[in-house]
Amino acid sequence: MRFVVFSAQYLPTVGGVERYTDNLAHALTDLGHEVTVVTSLVPGTAAHDDTDGIEVVRLRSWLGLAGRFPVPRPGRAYRRAMARVLAPPVDLVVINTRFWVLSLWAARRCARRGLPAVVIEHGTGWLTLGNPVVDIAVRLYERLGLRWVRRFDTPFYAVSKEGTQWLRQLGVAPAGVLSNAVDTARLQAATSAPGWNVRSDLGIAPDAALIAFVGRIIPEKGIRELVEAMDVLHQMRPDAALVAAGDGPLLEDLKAACPQCVHFTGPLDHDRSVRLVAQSDVLCLPTYSEGFATVVLEAAAVGTPVVTTPTGGTLEIVVDDDHGVLLDDLDPTTIASALDQVLDNPQWLRRAGELSQARVEAEFTWQHTGERLVAAALDRR
Repeated sequence: MRFVVFSAQYLPTVGGVERYTDNLAHALTDLGHEVTVVTSLVPGTAAHDDTDGIEVVRLRSWLGLAGRFPVPRPGRAYRRAMARVLAPPVDLVVINTRFWVLSLWAARRCARRGLPAVVIEHGTGWLTLGNPVVDIAVRLYERLGLRWVRRFDTPFYAVSKEGTQWLRQLGVAPAGVLSNAVDTARLQAATSAPGWNVRSDLGIAPDAALIAFVGRIIPEKGIRELVEAMDVLHQMRPDAALVAAGDGPLLEDLKAACPQCVHFTGPLDHDRSVRLVAQSDVLCLPTYSEGFATVVLEAAAVGTPVVTTPTGGTLEIVVDDDHGVLLDDLDPTTIASALDQVLDNPQWLRRAGELSQARVEAEFTWQHTGERLVAAALDRR
């Protein structure tokens, strides 16, 4: 079967949708299928390449909002590339996610050509940029985009069970779940191979309580609240340290004002970010909204318990208090108190890591998700 996957952002840009797209593409090729990923051309990338058997077509785009909102540039090259990408045979077009301009275009073109397509919803709430005025405009755009895509009767899937509830709130009947997942073998290889030692490299004591954050350094990830929480936690546990990996508009300001117990690494490659999480006592992701955070799945897969918010697929990993901690709110004092509690209980940390790891291995592998997508393609024939 041949799959065409639209994702306006893709590697080397790092984020949840980007990793989902890449992992899903690899899962499909591992199952013997042909995959083309259509995305945006960003500096340092080629307009066309083939990586691990996955064809990648990158379109010239305006990179709005510091690259977070790419808009394809229309023109002859654009039309020619799309005509080739969507030329038969195409068994299924996968659109990640509903609000990018590239996604809106893909939904329309598939409907016009009679191509089977599905939209994958990655969120569980309205997108926020941390500015109330801007967020009003963003919500209006999201509503208009949703109305546009629904015109074409394209089935909607979500990456988590909570995502299906969000679709229902939007008035969309979900077709099912195509869950975010992990490659457990790759993660285990990354953590077992000799490599980066976080504590020694950053000058953190070997017996220090180590907290990890991996994600974009943006307001909606709750990183500002986490940094403030570390100021509170440091008074309770002078040995506690936070290592935050990622890039984003808040990075320089937070680095300039953060306490000494906070270490910002900037963006890390995937293997290093996995090692950071595996070597930490706990992962903290005080995010405002998620579909199904990849880093939470990866933490569970390597046996690192999480302290996070009850958003998205997190609820499918932290099913009870034995599997992790769900924050009641994002007040820095609440975050600090939760971290202090779990760091004070090594037995709980070990047990929570074991339970979460077993749950991921049983339910959240890319082979499972790839097989579900193949079944969806067969249903659309």
